[in-house]
Amino acid sequence: DISSLIQYTYLPQRLDKKSDNNDFNSQQKIYQKGLYSNTSSYITINHYPSIWRIQINIETTADGLETDLNKISLQDSIYNNLKTNAITAKITPSYSYNDPGQLFKLNISLPTSYQYLHVQDKQFQRQNQYSYLYISPNTRINYRLSPLWETALSYRWNHTRGDIRDYLNGYLLTGYRNLIRKNGIQRESRNHSLSFRINFRNPIRGIFFYTNLVYMNRKNNLLSSQEFSTNIITTSGNIEQMNQQNTWLITGYFAKYLHAIRTNIAMNIQYNIATAQKEQQHEYTHQSENYTFNPSLNTEISKHISLNYSGKLIRNALKIGNKQSYNTKTITHQFMQELSAYLFPSSKTEIKVKGEYIYNEISSSASSGLFFIDFGMSYKLKQIEMNFTLNNLLNQKEYSYTVYNGLDTYYYHYRLRERSFLTTIIFSY
Repeated sequence: DISSLIQYTYLPQRLDKKSDNNDFNSQQKIYQKGLYSNTSSYITINHYPSIWRIQINIETTADGLETDLNKISLQDSIYNNLKTNAITAKITPSYSYNDPGQLFKLNISLPTSYQYLHVQDKQFQRQNQYSYLYISPNTRINYRLSPLWETALSYRWNHTRGDIRDYLNGYLLTGYRNLIRKNGIQRESRNHSLSFRINFRNPIRGIFFYTNLVYMNRKNNLLSSQEFSTNIITTSGNIEQMNQQNTWLITGYFAKYLHAIRTNIAMNIQYNIATAQKEQQHEYTHQSENYTFNPSLNTEISKHISLNYSGKLIRNALKIGNKQSYNTKTITHQFMQELSAYLFPSSKTEIKVKGEYIYNEISSSASSGLFFIDFGMSYKLKQIEMNFTLNNLLNQKEYSYTVYNGLDTYYYHYRLRERSFLTTIIFSY
């Protein structure tokens, strides 16, 4: 079996920035085009319970990128004209084994790639050639302990590189007061991930449970950087310096259906801790730690009444410091609850009432809490359906919250639609 794909793309972009102060006016044009082809073939040998497979891919790319940033005063280049040609040969041998007794499954894959890359900088009349060879093994094992219990263990390692934009030198405009500075160095990351999962399913007793543990490690050749100038312009970029990111993620879920009272209860829990480095005026190490608790309950009180409840408690902790210790810590909480009641007075009438409470800590000394109530009613006849909804019954007008992402803090403030009524009549023929 042989398959081929040929694709051509052309992506012109234009960004205009205008302000009352003409000193900040600027215009950026980007012209990116590329030709891509992929030819693949594979062979499979099925010798039950084992399956052997070898897949071969040949990829070629020819990309062009031209950028032009006008009406802005910068010391470095604001114009680029690049061209790249690449050919990648990839062979992926894989093996899978399925136990005839359905107790054990094994999958192993060993993708091996060789890439030749030619980069031409037309502006400075220079060109470079690169070649890479890397292997990205991955494996997964599933084992059934019993008819109710099952486990899975997987490992993946991969090597990724950036694209043509990494070879740019100079500035790109990304927003009103945001610039990104490229240094002509290609991004390179080596990623490891290991995960373990265990499941329990007992449909007869209505019990479901799983937990998942994931560890991820990423090593990068470029360190993210960010600078703030006196005229409130943010410049992002990269520094050629090895750094790494470590992440632990633990998730758990439990659900139980209570037949006697026709109620389903569930709890979803997640814990995440991540450590990374960033250069922002100075070099910092930051660690984020998040807990999420998400209980839910669905119950059918009678054939005329049912209730749904869901809640979410989130705790975010951010630590900032140097490589030896942390000297700044910020903790915020978010809490959300929602209760919906469904009433069925008759087979033709349905009433829904929903109440919602949202609490957000905007900072360590400021918080906001809001109540929302919505009401809906529908009545159905043979050929007519009438609906009436009342949204934002308490007439809340504003909503705010804060998001912490590494060393960056984002504050969001929204104007809400005030109390509103809507009536619809639907005729069927």
